Amino acid sequence: MNTTSDQSEVDAFEQIQWFHQIQLPDGRTTPGHAAMRYREFGLLDLDFQGKRVLDIGCVDGGYSFFAEERGAVEVVSVDINDDQFGPDKRPGTDWSRGYLYCHKARESKNRYLFPFSVYDLRPELLGTFDIVLCPGVLYHLAHPTLALERINRVLKPGGLLMMETEYSRWNSFFAHELRHNPGHIPMVTTEMSAGKGALLARMARLLVTHPIAFLDTAFGVLSSGMIRVLLPWVYKHPARYRGDDSNYWVLDRKSLIRSIDFAGYKINKIYAVRECRLAFHCEKVAEPDDVFGADARFQKPQERRTNVSEWEFC
Repeated sequence: MNTTSDQSEVDAFEQIQWFHQIQLPDGRTTPGHAAMRYREFGLLDLDFQGKRVLDIGCVDGGYSFFAEERGAVEVVSVDINDDQFGPDKRPGTDWSRGYLYCHKARESKNRYLFPFSVYDLRPELLGTFDIVLCPGVLYHLAHPTLALERINRVLKPGGLLMMETEYSRWNSFFAHELRHNPGHIPMVTTEMSAGKGALLARMARLLVTHPIAFLDTAFGVLSSGMIRVLLPWVYKHPARYRGDDSNYWVLDRKSLIRSIDFAGYKINKIYAVRECRLAFHCEKVAEPDDVFGADARFQKPQERRTNVSEWEFC
């Protein structure tokens, strides 16, 4: 028995800041705070056999190793591996240490790429996948729809995205600690806010020309005002959501569905994971929007009409 080697192994295990609770071959379970939610995410309903799988935001790899166990022919794990999780995070944490420890302990054949951002996904770099797992990532992103479009690019037609995220039951908001606009911001008066007379005149014209839009606007103003009075906490937008400054967009359910739809997915099923968490099983049915999508407008130089020579853009 090699006592020195065994002690080094124990020390390495204990020095890692674990995120997931992962079962190891020797019977130990990594002491992370996040339980594995295979059933809640609907992963037990998926067929991984012979599939190529991408795990985005893998942290220490719980779902990557699950996909491998379930028969995936290849699993690729990516994460930015920064000290981004929670108010009790340790500065300088390298989340890849837990992944590499489990990878070795399980003699895994999974491939990994650290650090790697979801925004950098390209089929020419990683190829395409049958299944993409993206649990607990979207609300950490300042550009969630862009991320959904990037994922679309590496999904095969008919491929499946399992995306789990926070959501708001009331209204969408962007959580961010102000850095450049901490104080009062002056408001410029326009025609719209020039006075009650101008506002009433505009509403009267709207009533005559677009009565449905008038009713929608009037109801929206009244209901929003009543909610603000009766339930003021509904409109309270925290600068730090759940005490974590890496949480950004928290979308309401309808906005999430519309964002997913815009990015080219059909939602096959939604799993209610727990309070304010949903898991979406999304099938790729189209490419990202070819007019308003992130890549569409600026990738067609041959179609530009201009009186500026190419070299003048440099």
